[in-house]
Amino acid sequence: MAITTPTAEVRVRTVTDKPSLRRAEKDITDALNRVEKLSSKGGLISKAYTQPLGKITGAVGEFEKSLEASNARVIAFTASAGVLMGVTRAFQEMAKATVEVEKSLKDINVIMGASSRNLQKFGAELFKVANETGQSFYEVSKAATEFARQGLSMEKTLRRTRDALILTRLSGMDAAESVNALTAAINSFSSSALTSTQIINRLANVDAAFAVSTQDLAEAIRRVGSSADSVNVSFNEMIAVVTSVQQTTARGGNVIGNSLKTIFTRIQRTEVIDQMKRLGVTVKNAQGEMRPAMKVLSDFAKVYDKLNPTLKASTAEMIGGVYQMNILKAMLKDLKSGYSTYSNALDVANNSTDEAIQRNKELNKTLSALINESIQNLTGMGAEIGKMTLEPLFKRILEGFNSLKKESTVSKKGLL
Repeated sequence: MAITTPTAEVRVRTVTDKPSLRRAEKDITDALNRVEKLSSKGGLISKAYTQPLGKITGAVGEFEKSLEASNARVIAFTASAGVLMGVTRAFQEMAKATVEVEKSLKDINVIMGASSRNLQKFGAELFKVANETGQSFYEVSKAATEFARQGLSMEKTLRRTRDALILTRLSGMDAAESVNALTAAINSFSSSALTSTQIINRLANVDAAFAVSTQDLAEAIRRVGSSADSVNVSFNEMIAVVTSVQQTTARGGNVIGNSLKTIFTRIQRTEVIDQMKRLGVTVKNAQGEMRPAMKVLSDFAKVYDKLNPTLKASTAEMIGGVYQMNILKAMLKDLKSGYSTYSNALDVANNSTDEAIQRNKELNKTLSALINESIQNLTGMGAEIGKMTLEPLFKRILEGFNSLKKESTVSKKGLL
């Protein structure tokens, strides 16, 4: 590719005047020389422009240094403020933990009446329960307070508190609901002498094997427990029949519990017993005592389908009432089947060991459980440090203030 040299054309009007033409040429030559001189290295143009650029470059460098120093000061200030805020918040949390832990233990000890040493050990065990069950210390203390109100020993209170909080974790119920459900199960089936640990293990085992939740089982037991025990229905039979009906109807523990309560109450009525006898179902044994309700209902299920429609409807209404007939029919249908959900659930409940405890241990391996454990440990440490440092100071200040207030009130009354 050829390189072309730029050219400039200058027109002179007086062509015939040779001196003028020569002067014009001279003027042009002089002008070009001046331009070349100005634009050459070290010339006027070079000095005029390169010197300000150097000054600008130096100024920019100084600005960058100033900006970096300002950023460093901002970062240092932010870090210092963060540290101060962290320290302030740490003291606030320590004070809060001290007050709330002390109050929680005092609420329990008002009922339990333990010595200071035993109360301190009890508090440490409550923190251990909180770590084991993935709950906060305050939820654990609430459950412990409810069990303490039942007149239980410290050992039983701790065990039932742990089991109630495991039930909370597995079922999704809150601590108060778990305490009530566990208490209802223990009290309703007291003749079986079941421990709280056995109860939650059986609930968890059936939950894992069938389409029923621990919450449904617990809610149903809370509503029907005492009625079931009065007609010789065992705890395992109770959760088996709830499982059977729930898997068939999906009505939920609340509805099923209320329905079973109606059925177990009505089956003891004289007109129902007489109707059962007429249908060939034995209701009482040779000693005149009521046979277990589930055995009576199992025998009734075998003859139910053989009845004419009118007798079916009247007998079902007599036993279940108008609103619980569907629950009764679902139960009878399962009881008479060759592969009964009731029978299978009963076997699972009878063969339960420590399923709830093992499931709880698996849940303790999660990140959420580790975070909760750290929080509870920090709360415990904060409460211990606060008890030794902040509590005496706060008590002196507050007692002094209250005394001053009382003296001021007495003085005013004296003046009046």
